[in-house]
Amino acid sequence: MRNQEKVIEAYDSKDYRQYTFKSEFDKIIQTLEGILIGISIDNDINPQELAELQNWCRLHKKYIDKYPFKEIIPAIENSIRDNTITDDGKEDILWLCNNFKCDGMYYDIVTLDIQKLHGILHGILADNQIDDNEIYGL
Repeated sequence: MRNQEKVIEAYDSKDYRQYTFKSEFDKIIQTLEGILIGISIDNDINPQELAELQNWCRLHKKYIDKYPFKEIIPAIENSIRDNTITDDGKEDILWLCNNFKCDGMYYDIVTLDIQKLHGILHGILADNQIDDNEIYGL
């Protein structure tokens, strides 16, 4: 039993993540794109939805020294600095997402779409309210 515990402990140390970062990054970008779509699907971005973007930045701040997080995170922070986000700011972030994601390199098209859908739903639910515009937009 001791050997099994050591194997589990070694696995949990996440040394393997050095090999999975690019695929994890692709998932992170797909989810971010979905969040942006989800929070703006009803054309009314409120403070709770902006807080969701701030939370995304906080969660991924540990990668700030890695490319392209050093471009994406400051772009998000600059876009929401005034507690609002303009259409241009949102489009700039989506443009960055589209340029950095690796469509089809690590995941198949269905998985990519599910990752984006997860982000969209996350964005829609960010303010704990769902209205008809969000349902129709989805």
